[in-house]
Amino acid sequence: MKKMDAADDTFDKQKREWQNKICELESTLNKTRDSYHAVKARRRQQATAEELKRNKLKDEIHELNEWILELDNAREAAEAETRKANKETRQINKKYIRAKDDAYSRLIKLRNETLARRAKEDELTHVTKALRQSETDLGIVRHILDTPQETKRVMKKEWDDKDKDEHRARRGRSRRWPTWVVLMICELLINGTRPSAVPSCIHTVYETLYLEAPKELPSINFVRECRVLVEVMGETITAIKLANATQWSQLWTDSTTRRQIPFTALIIGVLAESGNVDPVVVSSCIFMEDETSEMQADGIVKKVNTRLHYV
Repeated sequence: MKKMDAADDTFDKQKREWQNKICELESTLNKTRDSYHAVKARRRQQATAEELKRNKLKDEIHELNEWILELDNAREAAEAETRKANKETRQINKKYIRAKDDAYSRLIKLRNETLARRAKEDELTHVTKALRQSETDLGIVRHILDTPQETKRVMKKEWDDKDKDEHRARRGRSRRWPTWVVLMICELLINGTRPSAVPSCIHTVYETLYLEAPKELPSINFVRECRVLVEVMGETITAIKLANATQWSQLWTDSTTRRQIPFTALIIGVLAESGNVDPVVVSSCIFMEDETSEMQADGIVKKVNTRLHYV
């Protein structure tokens, strides 16, 4: 009996141990099963998330491919437009070069035509002037031919006393050139004719007007003496202008030296009736004792006073 009880106790003890092991194993199995289900659910969720990501990536890739396709189409369209624009640019450049060449040729043609027209106008102007001069000369010749020979001027010296006969006039009398000859000489000198060329000019003018050579011609010495008359007339005209002017608007001076001798040029600007300034040359050479300002001012005042004494 004791052995049976001991065996039962052992059996119950082992049974409880096995039951405890079975409970532990069931608990471990349940935990493992729960862990497996959790892992399976988590993996299913991860697979779903990965699938969503993969689908999203596929959509993005599809969109990118469509965008790339659109970009390719836009690039091809842009290249086509660029080729078209380049072609149009080349055509425009060709047209521009052709138009530029045409414009240059037309400009050259216009310049040549303008030069030719100006040459014709100048030629016409010269012909017109020559025709007018010829008409003027013809009128002078007609006037000379129509003028009686008694009124023709004779190029020769005149006696001081015309009432006396020639034999008596030679006694203590002298001959002189008429006033119109002196005025002609002064006019030629004023125009810049050299004194040595004045007699030949008078000879040419007289022969042209009267178709005959002059009887006498003024000498070169007399022509040189007439320069004094020209100087006196110039100084007289200067004095008249300065005296008639109500105001001397401006005054110009220019000084220099020659061989250590100072001299000054003086020009006075007089206001004319037209409103413009008329430059009057008082003197082109005023000699000074020295170059001080006092001496120059004194010399200018003396020169102006000398000019004013003419009037």
